[in-house]
Amino acid sequence: MRDPGRGASEQQLAGLDQQTREAHSKVTSKQVTALFRIPSLVILLVSRLLSGQLLAAAFGVIFLVDVYGFSTQVASVVLFPMGIGFFTGTVLGGFLADWAVRRNPRNGLVVILQAAQFAFATMAFFGTQFDWGGIGVFAVFFALMGLTQGINPVVNRPMIMAVTLPELRGAAFAIYLSLFEAVAIATFSLGAGFLGDAFGLRSVFLWVLVVLMLVNGIFLTLLYRTYATDVARVQRTLEDRRRTALAE
Repeated sequence: MRDPGRGASEQQLAGLDQQTREAHSKVTSKQVTALFRIPSLVILLVSRLLSGQLLAAAFGVIFLVDVYGFSTQVASVVLFPMGIGFFTGTVLGGFLADWAVRRNPRNGLVVILQAAQFAFATMAFFGTQFDWGGIGVFAVFFALMGLTQGINPVVNRPMIMAVTLPELRGAAFAIYLSLFEAVAIATFSLGAGFLGDAFGLRSVFLWVLVVLMLVNGIFLTLLYRTYATDVARVQRTLEDRRRTALAE
């Protein structure tokens, strides 16, 4: 496989040679710090900390055993449809994202991302706060939770790429995934354990998977004010680089 180098997928830089495209590829600590001055990226980072859905797969089986009295063997059944749902959501999210961008280039992705948070909260409410008796109905709701959760990666990743310059995207993803997502997973996992002992996992799931996800969806409304502006800024910078390279 041949690596075309950074910037080869950008419309403004595609016609330039690799050396010219990578003239800005050296990343400095100052540039990485500048990532936190991109409003849309900061909103997405905070949103990751509010992503209570990360708790569903980690504590789902324990929840069903502790709250509704299933055996571990039976409760584990929900993980398979949840995984299938996540995969389906990832594929479906890709088509939805493309459709949304065609219909609304400015904020189409924001709409899909926000809707996914509200949809997950709805599925989590009905799938965790009611005793449906058999494991089958729980499996259906966990599949739907997985589906709505699976939409997120194929929407928020392109959004991060759209608001950051090519040479900074690796650093942006490192901060988003290795730092903020890791902190979120650790916090929810530890917090659920302690709070579950104190108040019960049913209450914890209500507040984290439902209420917090609704808060997350509302919080993402801020992207309507910043996302299009940040994308336009990146596009202008790339266009300036192209004009400069062709003028030399």
